[in-house]
Amino acid sequence: MDRVAGSGLWMGFSGPTTYIYKKIRYQKLIDHFRKLYHSQGFREFHSSRLLSKIGIPAPKVYGYGFSLWSSEYESFLLAEFIPNKGTLREVFSRSTVKKRQSLFDELIHHLQLMINHGVYHKDAHPGNILVTEEDHLIWIDNDLSPIRGKRETERLFKKFLRNPLFNEEERERLQTLLEK
Repeated sequence: MDRVAGSGLWMGFSGPTTYIYKKIRYQKLIDHFRKLYHSQGFREFHSSRLLSKIGIPAPKVYGYGFSLWSSEYESFLLAEFIPNKGTLREVFSRSTVKKRQSLFDELIHHLQLMINHGVYHKDAHPGNILVTEEDHLIWIDNDLSPIRGKRETERLFKKFLRNPLFNEEERERLQTLLEK
């Protein structure tokens, strides 16, 4: 090999150097496929489909992808746009008592469906639930896990039980559902 004058670089790749370079490129390719399979986009794609299958509204996800050049597990979703009034947190705080009761009943129904099907939403809180123009709930930022015991069920309810958005009566209803 010839050294390029003054640059500290070597010209040409041959022998063991080429083998190592190809092995690194192959490993990077394998890593990219692993990222695709274990990416947040992959999990949310399948979680949204599962929620819809068990009767909990979620945006229709058309596909997912990931970036080859960004940080690890950087991914994106291609999903339908849902016209909405805002998140449950925003709408709930400015709603009438009747509308508030209706939204809360639907929330309880969705949480009960998750428990009955043995899954929990890893990031369940009022900011990850949209309220449609027709006053129905749509779950977003979906990443589900199986419920393996009481601990996961408690985790599903934790962010709702501690949220100041809900009054005492609503917290008691959530607590009752949790203890079933």
